[in-house]
Amino acid sequence: MKTIVFSDTHLHRDFDLKKFNFLKKIIQKADKVIIAGDFWEATLMSFDEFLNSEWNQLFPLLKKKKTVYVYGNHDKKIKSDKRVFLFSNIQTDQYAFTENKKKFIVIHGDKFASKIAQVKAVQPFRNLFYTKFFIQIIHTDTEKYLTKIFGKQILQILFKYLNHKIKKSISKSNFKSTIFICGHTHAAEIDLKNNFANTGIIRHGVGQYIEIDNGLVHLKQETY
Repeated sequence: MKTIVFSDTHLHRDFDLKKFNFLKKIIQKADKVIIAGDFWEATLMSFDEFLNSEWNQLFPLLKKKKTVYVYGNHDKKIKSDKRVFLFSNIQTDQYAFTENKKKFIVIHGDKFASKIAQVKAVQPFRNLFYTKFFIQIIHTDTEKYLTKIFGKQILQILFKYLNHKIKKSISKSNFKSTIFICGHTHAAEIDLKNNFANTGIIRHGVGQYIEIDNGLVHLKQETY
């Protein structure tokens, strides 16, 4: 049984054939697919636009794998409707499953990593982080520029502290024997000592995802 978990593809109006082919390849080789959030970018396009985009060529492949869709902070449930069934069979905020007697929970990770937004001094500015300008210029173009120059390692440098915050929250939970697989931070990592894995991204030519093969967890990293 081979399960793949990917997240943070942030699909939007700019169709990328190389990215499409990479996603097609990893979906086809899996027995089961779980999307761990931020599948599409709701700040840069509407759900109607997403459904009518060239990305919809992935939908039959995802349905064939009975895909589980975990909502993220860039593709919140409120941004879509029941047509999510066009590309997924189950939709949820977190998904628990067992494989080869090992327990897993897939969750986007934003609920663990975004506590700064709860600080009163920050709250008035929170909506600025979800404007088209911020998402396009900072979240998309700047990240792409830095990744092209410095490689995927820059994501580890910039965002690894968010993984640390998530792991710290997991350590305080009651799920001591459960492995959490998260997205959100864009910093791919496996730390099974702390029951944690992060899927990384599939963006900017970087293809990262988690593969679970009979309960064994692997971080896969490729370029496309």
